Amino acid sequence: MSDSEAPLLPQRRDETEDVATIEQELPDLPPSGPLRFRADDSFSYISLVRQLELYRSSLMSNCYDILSLDPVVSKHEFVEENSFWQSFLNDYSDEIIRNGGVAKLESEIILGIPSQLRPRVYYKVLDIRYKFSSKRLLEKYIKADEGTTLTPEETVGVVYSFLKDVGEDIDDQQLRKILVNSAKLVNFTNEQNFFILLKLFQYFQTVKQNEFTYKANRALEDSLLCYSHLSSQGVVWNLYYKNVFALLLQKFQETLLDLLVFEGIDVVLRILLWCFVHHQDDLTGLAGDELLRFISSDEFFDSAQSKFAEILALDPPVISYENEFYLITANSLSNNRNELTNLQEIHQDLVVKIDGMKNKIDQLQLTHTEILDHNKRFTGDLATASEENAALNEKMNFLQQKYETLTMKQNLKNTLQANEEFSQRNADLKQQVEKLRKTIELKRTKLAKFV
Repeated sequence: MSDSEAPLLPQRRDETEDVATIEQELPDLPPSGPLRFRADDSFSYISLVRQLELYRSSLMSNCYDILSLDPVVSKHEFVEENSFWQSFLNDYSDEIIRNGGVAKLESEIILGIPSQLRPRVYYKVLDIRYKFSSKRLLEKYIKADEGTTLTPEETVGVVYSFLKDVGEDIDDQQLRKILVNSAKLVNFTNEQNFFILLKLFQYFQTVKQNEFTYKANRALEDSLLCYSHLSSQGVVWNLYYKNVFALLLQKFQETLLDLLVFEGIDVVLRILLWCFVHHQDDLTGLAGDELLRFISSDEFFDSAQSKFAEILALDPPVISYENEFYLITANSLSNNRNELTNLQEIHQDLVVKIDGMKNKIDQLQLTHTEILDHNKRFTGDLATASEENAALNEKMNFLQQKYETLTMKQNLKNTLQANEEFSQRNADLKQQVEKLRKTIELKRTKLAKFV
């Protein structure tokens, strides 16, 4: 080739061939759809999928007005050691769960989450992706400027103060106690503790106590030969399950809280089921308060501390229990609706009767008002008549006295006049007597002469 000739252009390859080659070199994209479960999946898988779905739902993603989304907290820092938890933190599409790694996840939880990774594991699982919208609010609630670590009680108090400020003033002492026990197990920064406890508070608010009680009782019924004996001892199971949870948190501490974060409250169901099955021979000989004390004691739960692998292997048909509960609830609601219809009809009848009674009462009220008016008028007339009667009585007494006075004067006058007449008559009689005496003397004198 001479220097004057232009250099030849490189031969052009087929563009489609290049694209095909590039596509073959790209790795397969991981699944991006939501996790799903079937009724025949393991209890652990179902619990884990449902918890993640709940944490990521709009129900528990409320940032409130004084919080804002923080995209930074969703990015996990690089972890130097090549561990399971490094893979978990970098698993943005839940591949570990999709590929059947639930058993491995549970075994790693039992072994313990490294303390330096635990806050980030909690943030990832609980789907905590928000922060305070201003430094002022951060310092108000977390006291970040003071550089002090809040006690568990203070942290829970801050959570409740925050909830009160955002209009969720809920004073549940049992839940508060559970949150305090949980706060003792999350010894992170003040801000991390706050957001984790806030998320746990939101989760516990979704727990339906009646549903859990039904599922736990059905699991015991299907697994215990002595269940009929237990159910006849007067144990208030709803109250028992509520109180025993705080005891379990104190006993199993981080392991239980970690499992609770990953799989929800149903992990408590499995612990209780294992303990009851393990001690069922002892339970048959106990009754009443003695039974209640035993199933609430440390002795009842001590043997479960080293048996988490067996506990998590329990696989009660929780989906069936939940369906039963919902069916019972639906039937109860249907019966309640029928009862409500009957009550509404009765209510309408009562309304008609009440209206009739109101009309009668109105009429009686009018009559009563008229009677009161008449009574008022008659009372006034009676008062006037009484006054007139009193005046007449007074006048009559006056006249009576005057009459008596006049009568006495007339009688005295008549008496004096009669006395005068008697005196005159006496004088006349005296004269007549004197005349008779003289006559008699005269006749006596004459008679004496003749004698």
